[in-house]
Amino acid sequence: MKKQILLISFLLLNLYSFSQISKGQFLVGGMFGYTRTSVSNYKSYEYQVNPQVGYFIANNFAVGLRTYFDYLNTNFSTSLSEYTETRDAIFLRGYFLPQTKSVNFFMDIDYSFGYAESKYSYNIITYNPTYSSQPYSSISSSRTNNISISGGPVFFATPNIAIELLINYTYSKNQKNDERNIFAYGVGFQLHLGKSKSNDKK
Repeated sequence: MKKQILLISFLLLNLYSFSQISKGQFLVGGMFGYTRTSVSNYKSYEYQVNPQVGYFIANNFAVGLRTYFDYLNTNFSTSLSEYTETRDAIFLRGYFLPQTKSVNFFMDIDYSFGYAESKYSYNIITYNPTYSSQPYSSISSSRTNNISISGGPVFFATPNIAIELLINYTYSKNQKNDERNIFAYGVGFQLHLGKSKSNDKK
């Protein structure tokens, strides 16, 4: 019985021992992130959505387009801030191991440009001659330029479905010359579409 189980497992592993990362195939997917923080008088939550589509111009090498959307809401005592950023990017992606591997490693670099907007609202407390509170709000916006590098392992559940664990570094600079260095990690989901070239060679 044990030998039969081992044989079935071996056959299944060989059935799905290739991934569709060869020339002429498509990459469709992206990443979704959600973060929520609550400490005493401070509360915040953030949404991140990054859809993308790519095309393999060579084996293990794809180029494509992706969109970033980021929304951050922060509430601290009597103040509230909202940050929204949208940007479009072109990316280059490479896989290090042959397409016969069900576990691979990738590196991805992209350049993006977009638009960011910040909204602030809070109460100004004055004493004249008694304490009073007056609402105040402001809006600021700017264009942004960004370079992102990410990488990590990718697991092919089937030749067409991949799950990624990634670490990301982003350098961002806006038109006011404000700079940001951002480190993040996340989980990505990708669909690999197109006829498998591996099967054609068999």
